[in-house]
Amino acid sequence: MRWLFLFLILGNFTCYSQKEKIYLFPGQGADERLFSELDIDSTYFEILHIVYPEPLKKESMKEYALRIIDQIDTTNDFFLIGVSFGGILACEIADIKKPGALILISSAKNTEELPALYRFQKFIPIYRLLSGKALLWGAKKLQAIVEPDSKNEKSVFESMLSEKTPHYMKWSIHMICTWNKSSLPESYLHIHGEEDNTIPIRRIENSVSITNGSHMICLTKAKEFNPLINAYINQNIEE
Repeated sequence: MRWLFLFLILGNFTCYSQKEKIYLFPGQGADERLFSELDIDSTYFEILHIVYPEPLKKESMKEYALRIIDQIDTTNDFFLIGVSFGGILACEIADIKKPGALILISSAKNTEELPALYRFQKFIPIYRLLSGKALLWGAKKLQAIVEPDSKNEKSVFESMLSEKTPHYMKWSIHMICTWNKSSLPESYLHIHGEEDNTIPIRRIENSVSITNGSHMICLTKAKEFNPLINAYINQNIEE
């Protein structure tokens, strides 16, 4: 009986101490530094950062998402938080493996939410005329113009972009422009800045808007929606 009692105690402790896994998907030109202001209680959650592998030649969004799933423990409940391009990838993964919760920041849930600039290039791919190096250079120069508040974190954004390869940059733009998804996720929390010029909020359905927030709200405004994210995750754990 003494051994049985000890086994039950240790078993309960293991179950209690096992943390829920939350996977963070950064944006197209970002990495884990994008989430430096995101505050999730690590006492109960294990925070894991998705690392984007170099795309294969002619690899589709779905095929790329399947490779990323290898970084995710889908045997237990898991949660996805994606920013911009990372949100698009998270939506693709949610179609394949249902997460406990899906949270999107400054992103799009389907093709219709993308701005006309991207949808237009599905048929007339102007980006193909530019090299990956030119697209990477343009992203660095235009970022502060398109999203003015990124100037406050200019060195961080430029550093993150500098670590992306020209091939990855051109491939990711191609993936966004040719993305083909009409349905919405079953359930989600979508947080979007009212002043987002990259993916304007006017096309976004059912989102929580952040006043004076640009496309960079994950780094510049996270303190305003940290409580909302924690509440949403905890709600989905309870369910």
